[in-house]
Amino acid sequence: MSRIKGSLALKYDLLNLDQYSVDCRARAHVLFTFNGMLVGGGTVKEPLMSTSNTGSNTSNIDQSSKPMEGQTFAILTSGGDAPGMNAAIRAATLVALGKGATVLGIERGYRGLLDGRLRPLEPADVHDILREGGTILGSARCADFHQIEARDQARSVLIEHQIDGLIVIGGNGSLTGACLLGDSSESALACPRIAGIPASIDNDIGLTGLAIGVDTAMNTIVEACDKISDTASAHDRTFIIEVMGRDCGYLAMTAAVASGADIVLFPEAGKCDDELVTSMVDTILAVRQRSYRGGRVIAIKAEGVGITTEELKARVDAELIARGVANNDDEGTGGVETRVTVLGHVVRGG
Repeated sequence: MSRIKGSLALKYDLLNLDQYSVDCRARAHVLFTFNGMLVGGGTVKEPLMSTSNTGSNTSNIDQSSKPMEGQTFAILTSGGDAPGMNAAIRAATLVALGKGATVLGIERGYRGLLDGRLRPLEPADVHDILREGGTILGSARCADFHQIEARDQARSVLIEHQIDGLIVIGGNGSLTGACLLGDSSESALACPRIAGIPASIDNDIGLTGLAIGVDTAMNTIVEACDKISDTASAHDRTFIIEVMGRDCGYLAMTAAVASGADIVLFPEAGKCDDELVTSMVDTILAVRQRSYRGGRVIAIKAEGVGITTEELKARVDAELIARGVANNDDEGTGGVETRVTVLGHVVRGG
C-alpha cells in the first residue's frame, strides 16, 4: 500500500481511514467519481463510518443521506495490477453503500464482465483489504474487448444486471476500453454512465498527474536500489537496474532522483543506442575517477528504452575494454565489473 510521509489524518475524513497510512489518492479519485461523474448528486454527510469501528457492521454506515437509493454500481479492475487498487475498491464500495446504492464487483476485469461474473460487495468483503496488494476482484487482459461484438455483449450484461454506473479501475488499456464501452454512437444498446479511476504504476495516463500505485512502486524501486547499492559499494561494481514503466520513463526518473543513482536511461530522452552506451561508459569512468570511497555505479534503466539490458551490458563492457579498462576487478587491478538486476514484477507488489 502506498505510504505518504506525514500525517494523512483528515479532520472530516469521509471514509474514516485516518487511522491507516493509505493511498489518499484512492479516496480523492472515488469521491470525485461519485460526486462529479456518476448519477446521484447531493452531498455526503461525514463521517460515513463510525469513528469507533471500521469493521463490517453495516450499521456503521450513515443512513441519513441516501441520494443513490435504489441504484446499482459495478466495479472492475482490469489490466496490470497496481498497489492501491484494493484501497480504491474499498473506498468506492463504502461510499456507494453509504449513499444507499447496491454495489457489485466484477471478477477478472472485462473478461469477467463478458462472462457475467458479478457478485455483491458488502462492507464485510472490503473492510480488511487496505494492506493487501493486487486486487480482490482479480484482473485479466481481454483481447476480445477490442471487437465491437464483445463490447455489445458487455453492454447486454450490464443491462441484464440493471447497472446504473460502472467504475473501471486501471491503466491506459482499461480506460480506453471504458471509453469505447461508453460510446453511445458505437451501438444501439444503452450503456450506463462510466467513470475511470487511473491506477497504473507506469503513470502514463493522459490528464492524470499521479495514478494510484505509482508512489508505492517508486518507493519499492528506491528500497531495492538502496540494498543493491550496499553490495555494489562493497565490490566497487556497476549495476544496471531495469525497472518497469512500459513506454514511460517516469518511474525510472523519479526513482533515480530519490535513490541517488549515478545515471538514468529513459525513452523520453530520445537517445540512440550508441549514445546510451557512451553515456554509460563516460559516467562509469567519471565516477571512478572522482570518488574517494570507491567506484560503485548505480544506473537505472527504464524498460521502455530500446536497447535490451543484456545488450547494453555487453556493449558497455566492450566499450570499456576498447578504452583500456578491464571488464572485471577479480585481481584488484581497477577494472570495472558490471552486473544486471531486473526488478520486474516485484515493483507491482505492496
